[in-house]
Amino acid sequence: MLSVFQVLKNGICAQKKRKLVEQKLEVQESESEEQPKQVEHDLKRSRRKESLDQIEQEMTKRRTQEIQKRNTLLKKLKIKISGDNINTPILSNFCKMKNYLNQDLMNQLQKCGYQKPTPIQMVAIPIILQKKNLIAIAPTGSGKTCAFALPILQNLEIHKEGGPRCLVFAPAQELADQLFKEFNKFNKELKIKQIQEMNREKQAFKQAWNHIDILISSPLKFLKLHKVVDLSTIEYVIMDEADKYFELGLLAQVKQLLRILESLQITYMFFSATLPEPVEDIYRDLLIDPIKIMIGGRNHVLSRIDQQLRYVSNEYGKIQEIRNLINEGQMTPPILVFVQSKTRAEALMYEIEQLKVIRVNCIHGDMESKSRQEIVEQFHKGTIWMLICTDMMARGIDFKDVQLVINYDFPQSMITYVHRVGRTGRAGKQGKAITLFTDEDKTMLRSLANVLKVSGCQVPEWLFQLPTANKNLKKKRERFPVKRENIEDQ
Repeated sequence: MLSVFQVLKNGICAQKKRKLVEQKLEVQESESEEQPKQVEHDLKRSRRKESLDQIEQEMTKRRTQEIQKRNTLLKKLKIKISGDNINTPILSNFCKMKNYLNQDLMNQLQKCGYQKPTPIQMVAIPIILQKKNLIAIAPTGSGKTCAFALPILQNLEIHKEGGPRCLVFAPAQELADQLFKEFNKFNKELKIKQIQEMNREKQAFKQAWNHIDILISSPLKFLKLHKVVDLSTIEYVIMDEADKYFELGLLAQVKQLLRILESLQITYMFFSATLPEPVEDIYRDLLIDPIKIMIGGRNHVLSRIDQQLRYVSNEYGKIQEIRNLINEGQMTPPILVFVQSKTRAEALMYEIEQLKVIRVNCIHGDMESKSRQEIVEQFHKGTIWMLICTDMMARGIDFKDVQLVINYDFPQSMITYVHRVGRTGRAGKQGKAITLFTDEDKTMLRSLANVLKVSGCQVPEWLFQLPTANKNLKKKRERFPVKRENIEDQ
């Protein structure tokens, strides 16, 4: 017989077995119920992954299409952009600019007759608005001043006391005058001054400094006075005609200027129509991660300028060619004529005055600033039809609607040629440039042929068969002009 203890023990064991069986059955039932749910969950996750993959593929496709469209537009406009973070927008029309510029600036653009942004404006404006260091190379007459004036006015927006927030440097007073006019063409709120017009007595200068938003100056004038003022308000520095500082031997001044400002958080912009590679390398060393824009080529003339070469044998032939142009009716004013020295400018003016058919004057660096300004103003008004200049007038100055540029004396370098010719064909208009050359100028014709080709001109094949001038000859021509016969002796 089983003891009471054994009976109880067997009963407990049976209960445990039943419980285990019941738990097992419950697990099996639970698993059978969960299985369809898991399958449904896995299916949903798979579909979601497929949907996300499709969205990602679609976004990748769109990005690729946008990049291709952007690259096609850049290629069409002959725009090259290099540097870090260069995927800035291209403002190909003024409708797109509404998202970047305030209504006052848009109204002024319309009032001034701007219809479509130029290539340099399309790419430079958004870069400057993002406060990035910039090196910009674009042909003369392509709208560079507007390309930096608009975004600066937008970023500064309203007048603030305390000192200038933007410094604009120009290598010549005539260019400074023009920059002042261009900024004020769009400006309503900001206080803009030229250092030339300010009282440079230290205390007076310091007091005036505090009420300025934008200061236009030459590097030298600024360096003479910077110690008496607080520079901490400066946010932007613009150097127009950036390569000219090196031609004028101002590299030491530029480096000193940048050293003075290097402790400040400043955005730098360097603009020019021509920027030789050695000069560009120097600027790159001075800047942090600059973006570089190049419109066309390094020494590029706008294709809308009709460029012609005319052989005249000698100095007497030049005078005869001027008479021929007058007789042919090709002297449509306003006309700029470039010569290599002030003596030749005055002599040529006298010779043309004797013809008594053209109102002519001349301008050069030995004249007082006030006299030069008066002559430029007369030329703008049409009182003077032909203005004979030295190369000081070839840089940056916007002579309105110049119909014809005559290189009476062959330019000393191709950079000089680009700047001279760039006085015509501005603001989207057609222009014409005639370059006279004598037997003494033939050594430089091969270099000119390259510039003509890059600019889209048809170049006679014989020009490419001429020998290329070596570096030493080019440097010599840049420093020392050709000795020519006197104009008055012809």
